[in-house]
Amino acid sequence: MLFRSIENKLISNNVLPGGLYDVPLGLSDKRLNADGTLYYDFLNHDGELGDVFCVNGKVQPKFTVERRKYRFRILGGSTARFYRLRLSNGQPFLQVGNDAWLLPNAIAKNEILISPAKRADIVIDFTNAPSEFYLENNLAQTDGKKPDEGLVVTPTRLIKFRSE
Repeated sequence: MLFRSIENKLISNNVLPGGLYDVPLGLSDKRLNADGTLYYDFLNHDGELGDVFCVNGKVQPKFTVERRKYRFRILGGSTARFYRLRLSNGQPFLQVGNDAWLLPNAIAKNEILISPAKRADIVIDFTNAPSEFYLENNLAQTDGKKPDEGLVVTPTRLIKFRSE
C-alpha cells in the first residue's frame, strides 16, 4: 500500500501521467501454422520464437497520442523472446519503474532490455516528438535459449505512435 500511495502522490503532482495517459503494453511474439492457428511445440524446452510480433494482442498496432507525456507499463509477455526496446527517432525516455515497482529516481535511457515475464515502466514525452515514429526491438535472437550477441540491422517495429 505504501507504493500505491507514493504513486498516487506522484500522479496528483503531475510527475507521473495517470488515467488515460497510463497505458499497459504487453509484448509477445507468435508463430502461426499455415491455416492461421497458433503453433507451439510443447516438447521444445528451449523456448519458442515467433515471427509475428504483437502488442496487447494486436499485430503492429497504431497508437494515436496527444502532445504530452505518457506512462507505458511494459510487460515481456513472450515465452522466450528478449526485447531491446528503443524509439525509432532516437529520442530518450525515462524509466520510472521495474519489477520491484517504482525506482527511487527516474533514469533517462535510449534503450531498455525486457526479458520474458519482466516489466518496466517508462515515460515518453510526445510534446516535441515527430508526428510518427515507432517503439522497436533491435535485439537479435535466433533461438529460444537466449538472445544473440549482436543487434539486428533492421529493427522490428512493434507499435507506431502518431501524434495529433
